[in-house]
Amino acid sequence: MKFKLLIVVLLQIIILTSCARFVLEDKEFSVYETEHFVFFCQPDSKMEKDIQKIASYSEKGFAFFNDFMDTNINIKIDTYLFDSQDSTSYSKLLKSLNYEFDFPAFTDLNGTIYLCYDYVDFDYSLASEVVLHEATHVIQNTFLYIFAPGIYEGHAEFMELKFGLYKNNGYSSESTIFSNLQPQIKNIVLKKNEMPSFIFGLNFAEFQGLSINDFKRETGYRYDIGASFIAFIIDKYDIKKLKNWFYKTNKDNFKQNFKNSYGVDFDTEEKNWYNLLMKE
Repeated sequence: MKFKLLIVVLLQIIILTSCARFVLEDKEFSVYETEHFVFFCQPDSKMEKDIQKIASYSEKGFAFFNDFMDTNINIKIDTYLFDSQDSTSYSKLLKSLNYEFDFPAFTDLNGTIYLCYDYVDFDYSLASEVVLHEATHVIQNTFLYIFAPGIYEGHAEFMELKFGLYKNNGYSSESTIFSNLQPQIKNIVLKKNEMPSFIFGLNFAEFQGLSINDFKRETGYRYDIGASFIAFIIDKYDIKKLKNWFYKTNKDNFKQNFKNSYGVDFDTEEKNWYNLLMKE
């Protein structure tokens, strides 16, 4: 059953990628290019009206990533922006999949980003945070080779939250992110009994909670649990160790890679994370 499920999901992703190109090539877009992005938006859309602001903040987010992660990534990412999930090209794209697909922001296998503006209530500042989340995936796939969905989504969620705090307050800390996530995560961990070790060991379909008959997700909490654990680890150790752990990590070797990088068992730090999470 798991094998069949994985095949179905992979086929859907492949279809998504090919359909995206087919639909988008037939549509005329306004283009706005920056150092690290090529933005495509529909003429006379809300996205086009705010594109310069979105682009400016997105570049700040990219620079923030390079500074915080101590990297010097220099790539250019195609980014397609739509006003809503029901609008023109995006609606055609989703209908071509023949199922209800509820990702208002995602990155395809070619490293192209897609974002619907209504997902962030038409807020250009929030849109840039989501762009950074998706750009983090491109970097993960291109330079870090992470193949553990729970880890790369947790990392992307962490970067989105950290950039948002920095952008709005002029500073951000891992302890603040941990504290902000703590109330809801604490209850979820107690209720669902899902620890980072469980989440990091899931494949894509399992992580997203997808089944053959239902492609709706109710697993957003896993993003937050992953982000919380990564915030905890970064607060305790340096970024170099994090990058060493991430490099070529997958759902099967993440514990061994963690020990190789940090010199301590993953289960030990997971227990420390849990104990801190459960504190009042």
